[in-house]
Order: sequence, then structure tokens, then C-alpha cells
Amino acid sequence: MLIDVTKPDEREAVYSVLFWLFNMAMAIGGIIGALTFKHHLFELLLGLLITSVIAAILVIFFIDETLALKTENLQKVEQEHFIIKMFKNYKVVLKDKLFMSYTLAILLITSLEFQLDYYTGVHLFKDMPTQSALSFDINGVNMLGFLRTENTIIVVLLSLLVTRWVTKLSDKSTYISSVIIYVIGYTVLSYADNIWLLFGFMFLATVGELMRVPTHSAIYASLPPEDKRSSYLAFNSLIIQFCMILGSWFVSLSAFLNNEAMSSLFLLTGMVGLFIIIKIFPDLQKKKELAAASGE
Repeated sequence: MLIDVTKPDEREAVYSVLFWLFNMAMAIGGIIGALTFKHHLFELLLGLLITSVIAAILVIFFIDETLALKTENLQKVEQEHFIIKMFKNYKVVLKDKLFMSYTLAILLITSLEFQLDYYTGVHLFKDMPTQSALSFDINGVNMLGFLRTENTIIVVLLSLLVTRWVTKLSDKSTYISSVIIYVIGYTVLSYADNIWLLFGFMFLATVGELMRVPTHSAIYASLPPEDKRSSYLAFNSLIIQFCMILGSWFVSLSAFLNNEAMSSLFLLTGMVGLFIIIKIFPDLQKKKELAAASGE
């Protein structure tokens, strides 16, 4: 629906704001939950119920449907069984080589961030000695929480600023440099055990993520055909599930490989994703320009 109501030249800014709002909500929700869960659980659950009802009211009464089907298409939908139509749509998605290549690249790159809660979390718990910083004793478990907090704070504070900066640069140079920064950041996080090194490369990885979001979102929005956007974006949502699967595989693999080998594997995973992006970027750029020209 967001794609339907935005123009191609607006999407980078719109998706950046959406990304910022999501992380702001996560930060606010985390703080409220931490402060109220133990002693005010009923009030917390009541607040969740009220916000859910408000959200439902907004969707039902204040958001208009954006899917405009022509009469002949509507008749076809009525005649054709929903399940059959769904599988036909997914078949089209799977045959779209450009979309599938880009999805694979994003899967490989995004999987590195998921290692923070999987392999990197295990690594910090096992290998990071307790260290003192700012009058606090921090162990591996604490450090993971601090890194997650740092990531959210940086997104909230710098997201719109970084977006304004990268929109002045070329899409290709921004995208490639952002992926390199992102991959290096999360690779070092999977190996380092020094507090300041971890904080520094978490900052680097998050900045790389912020640089990538606007261009990535605009490109992804331009890839699906107008009449099959839901199927394409539904398939895209599976990336999160596959990242979780990869994360658990990497944790299992770490039983047989040392830290150096695991970090090298993460670097290789990110570089393969980057290579795919570089190879298909001219086609992605054409798709984006065609969408802009047609106003879709």
C-alpha cells in the first residue's frame, strides 16, 4: 500500500522515515516495557490492548484501499480459486531472475546482522572477559544488550541526517560503499572481544545500514509488477525467516570451526552478496528509472 501511494522519487525519503519510526518505536517500547513489566504488568498489557485497538480503528476507518482492479481482472479473481491464483503469482516471482538474484544478495548481506543475536551473542558470552568501562563491569551478556541499544540509538539520532547526506550521492557508489562498511562492521563484531572495538564497529555497521536503507527500499519497490506487488513483497518477507535459519546453522557450524574461520565465513558471505549486487546493479538501476518514468 505504501508503494501504491508514493511516487518513485519520494520512496527513498518515505522508507527512511518509516525505518526511523520503526526503530524509535522499538526504543520507546523497550524502555516502557523495562520500566513497567515487573510491577505494572496489568497496566502494560492494558496499554498494549488500547494501542492495538487504536491501530485497528486507523486501518479500518482512516486508510483507503489502494488496490484498483479493472473490471475484467475482478471477474477473473472471482472465477479463479484463491489458492491457485496465489501459487501462480509465486511462480511468476520465482521466474523473475533479477528479483531472485537481488533477494539472494539481500539475504546474504542481512544474515550478518542476525549473527548479533546468534553466533556473535554466543561468542561474546563464551569469549569476552569482564571489562570495566565508565565505572561499569561489563561481561559478554551485558555487552550484547549495550550493542543492541547502541544500534537503536544511532538509528534514531542519525537516520534522517544520513539519509539527507546519501541522497546527494550516486546510488551505486552509496550502495556499494554502504555494504562494504556494513559487512566489515559485522565481521569484526563476530571476532572482537574488546569493549571499545565492539562499540566502534557497531557504530560503523549501523551507519552502513543507514546508508543502504533508502536506495535498497527504492530499488525493491521498483522491482515488482504493479499487479503482483503483494506476492513479491510477501516473498521478500521470507528473508527474515531464512536469515534466522542461517543464523542457527552458523551457530551449529561454530562447534567445528574456530573464531577466525567463522569470521572469515561471515566476510565471505557478505562479499558474495556484494558481488551479486555489483553484477546486477545496472539492471536494478534501469528498473528504478523505468518505474520513475512511468510514475509507478
